[in-house]
Amino acid sequence: MNDELFTKIYKAINSFNIDIIKKIITKIIFLNLNAFCQKSEILAESKVDERVELLSIVFRLAGNREYCSKMFPNYVQNIEEYFTPFKYHELIIYTKNKIRAKGINYDAVMSMAISITEDYPFQPLIPFTSKVPEERWGKKSM
Repeated sequence: MNDELFTKIYKAINSFNIDIIKKIITKIIFLNLNAFCQKSEILAESKVDERVELLSIVFRLAGNREYCSKMFPNYVQNIEEYFTPFKYHELIIYTKNKIRAKGINYDAVMSMAISITEDYPFQPLIPFTSKVPEERWGKKSM
């Protein structure tokens, strides 16, 4: 801990300001818990979740603004070169006309991605309901 913190504690104790003492003790506890709760492990290597990539690309081709970033130009160029010929595939048209119209965008797309099996043909990891994987995907919506 630093001298500034000890000075604050000392001043607080001398002035008997209980509120300040409570705040300082809470901060000390939080900082210590935070330090002990963090894992020291680092992932050996990163992994791409192909379900996330697939649905991101589908919604990009369908024109969802939130999936059309050009922040990583080489990545975007690779996607456009490879997938643009599929822009009029029935899945993209269905996504554009039916799914987007039901408000399925942003986080709802990723909720679906992590709720299906990793291998094709994709299957639900748990039975879908009106709220699973996410309410906007619900059985009544589709």
